[in-house]
Amino acid sequence: MGNVLSFIQDALPNEWLIDFLISAAKPVIDKLVAGETLEPREIKIVQQAYISTKIWLKELVKNSETTRDDKFYHAFIELCEDTAAEGGWPLPVLQE
Repeated sequence: MGNVLSFIQDALPNEWLIDFLISAAKPVIDKLVAGETLEPREIKIVQQAYISTKIWLKELVKNSETTRDDKFYHAFIELCEDTAAEGGWPLPVLQE
């Protein structure tokens, strides 16, 4: 089994694989985390994760040498924004 995974990893470009994983995960997560069905505690968790990501990870992602973390960062931010829009509740706003 290890040889098969190694072959797949060698055969596929890393960027393509990351794009594929992100595009496959987003609809699954979106179905599991429906903004309109979240309870107040769960809404606060999404809001806190969103603002924490924008505060603490934005600079790390900006200064990294690869684009992989950029893709995950933006996918997570989009997922939070989509979830909030579905539920009709706000996300915290940062002054830039």
